[in-house]
Amino acid sequence: MNTRLLAALLTVGLCGCFNTKDEFTLNADGSGSVRLETRLLVPSETLSTLGLGVGISGGEDTPSIYPPTSQAEAKRYFPAKDFTVTAKQEAGNDGGSLLVITAAFKDVNALLASPYGKAHGLTLKIENGALRLQAVMGIEPAARLA
Repeated sequence: MNTRLLAALLTVGLCGCFNTKDEFTLNADGSGSVRLETRLLVPSETLSTLGLGVGISGGEDTPSIYPPTSQAEAKRYFPAKDFTVTAKQEAGNDGGSLLVITAAFKDVNALLASPYGKAHGLTLKIENGALRLQAVMGIEPAARLA
């Protein structure tokens, strides 16, 4: 119960600390990539001080609150056995930073089963002859957690 309350409070209290853009590419052979662009509006040390560098349950393999703010956190969302992860971080003039993470995969099923796929509630279906990817976005995950 305390963990859920903490997650909800952090989600609401820190919603203005970063901007995130997710781009998803799926190739015909089932391979593809996910590109996360996160602009941290506060220094990453501030987020670490608040405990956002470790997963809610504190486990080494547990992803932290989304979005990842380092390559180490990104690797928790995208396991090395199924993904190739690269990260590039640039410092901003305002004390914040821009983190660009790219995770390439060879099998879309690995993406769907990954912590990233679970965090976004990713589903892939064929509807009316077209492939449809659906994700849970925005405040909806926080509402479901509550």
